[in-house]
Amino acid sequence: MPAATQLQAVWTNAGSFGSETVPPVSAAPLAFDPAPTITLSGAWNGQLDVAVIALDATSTAVASGTAVVDIVPGASSKVTIQLAVTPLEDAGSPDDALHEPLDADTSRSSDAGF
Repeated sequence: MPAATQLQAVWTNAGSFGSETVPPVSAAPLAFDPAPTITLSGAWNGQLDVAVIALDATSTAVASGTAVVDIVPGASSKVTIQLAVTPLEDAGSPDDALHEPLDADTSRSSDAGF
């Protein structure tokens, strides 16, 4: 996978959404050992659709992946999202993959954060 300097996550559930980019400013290439978490307020329930996009130093998407996880109020749910490189010529099917965990912490809180 080309060097990624940021991860952008977008999550949706029943018409609500949130997003976060880490780190906030592009920095050195990421050493893929992240296990970011999302903390949701108690108003979220059902299934959470999560998309993660790996960005390079120019904020160009170099890989992406999606997953769905069940929200369990007051509990944590883990989901592994496979990041796949997208060929530049067609922006279609992935040709390389990297597995990264993303924890969805669904305990009650007053804000959503990554």
